[in-house]
Amino acid sequence: MAGSLDGPLLDRTGVLAVLNLVPLVGFPNFAQISDYLGVQVLGFQAAHSAIGIVVLMQAITHIATQMQHSTLDLQNHAHFWGLLATIALGLIFVIALFRTIYYEFVSKVHLLLACFLVVCLWLHFDTESLSSRFLLLLAGAAFVASFSLRTFQFLWRNLRSGGLGTLNRCRRNEETIKVMVRPGRSWKVQAGQFVYLWMPGLSFWSFFQLHPFMIVWWEDGLHGKADQLELLVEIKDGWTNCLARSVSHKPSVYLDGPYGSPVNFGDYGSVILFATGAGIASQIPYAKALIDGYMKLEVRTRRVILVWRLDREVNEDWVQSWMQKLLDLDEGSYILKIQLYVLSDFRDEEAANGKKREYGDHDRIKKFYASPDISSLLGEELSRPYGDVMISVAADGEVRDKIRHIVHQPSWTNQFLAKEVSNSE
Repeated sequence: MAGSLDGPLLDRTGVLAVLNLVPLVGFPNFAQISDYLGVQVLGFQAAHSAIGIVVLMQAITHIATQMQHSTLDLQNHAHFWGLLATIALGLIFVIALFRTIYYEFVSKVHLLLACFLVVCLWLHFDTESLSSRFLLLLAGAAFVASFSLRTFQFLWRNLRSGGLGTLNRCRRNEETIKVMVRPGRSWKVQAGQFVYLWMPGLSFWSFFQLHPFMIVWWEDGLHGKADQLELLVEIKDGWTNCLARSVSHKPSVYLDGPYGSPVNFGDYGSVILFATGAGIASQIPYAKALIDGYMKLEVRTRRVILVWRLDREVNEDWVQSWMQKLLDLDEGSYILKIQLYVLSDFRDEEAANGKKREYGDHDRIKKFYASPDISSLLGEELSRPYGDVMISVAADGEVRDKIRHIVHQPSWTNQFLAKEVSNSE
């Protein structure tokens, strides 16, 4: 009885594995397909990983069932290409373990292995396996369609009267670079959107690299469309280090985007924006949009609190000009409150832990030389008569976990809506 079931099991696991490969191979750009589906990039990335694990389990079952019937014969056409497909699939999961360390290398090898896997599977199936080959053709058609659409959007976004590309200026300080670009084709920017930067002239390897960055600030031109974008690049190793060395040469910049599914915070009376480190780049655009919406009577928000924890006080320089622009934009409404929490490397020699300083009109900026007391801050905000509270988080794991623990307490669960924001790059 068991033997009679092996045939259907072998066929079904093989077909199901190929069926689940269709969305994995057909839509390699998470940002692009996430926008079409109206979901967050991290959500689609998690779904991609989960489906990949399902494919691996189905492939293992398919192989185990086959091994019960016959031994491996490399002279057999189906066995040979099936073995290569298995090796490619295994390598995809192995190199994924190093994704956070060698992101660019792993992502390119991942794509090459996926293409090699599809070729091996096509040759693995005989001419009678029409359904499996049709699924592979479907995956290939989806890949070509999504790639073509992205290429068209890329060319359209960067096409201008003087040629192809965007005009840019870069300003560098100790740890970051502010990149200012004028896109060939402007659009109405929304808070939460990001773009990929392609700078092929930085180095040989930069030709193959696109890096995502949040749109931190934008200046609207005619018809309410942004004619200048400003991005924050934190200097690390690799590509960003090459950019830091090439700032004075004004390298050519090409934009791919915009991407991102913006969230409407304007329906909440109070909005608290938490950030640590470079996460501030994800929160400034929401503060800008809320203040602008308040001035135009387009939002219900009456209070915006921007909470930023800095590892070093010198990190203020990253966003000092944007902070000043926020205060200027907020002039007259005074709905914005900024709280800075500095942990170390104080500029002021007299600064001591627990000390507080206040700046600006109506004390809109408060600087603390200590870690934030998140529970007290949320409790104080909840007591204010502004209505529902939205919490946006672009922070490290420690702060995220603290906020999750607080808002998931039974006494607070129904009074907050928490939103995690990922900072690109």
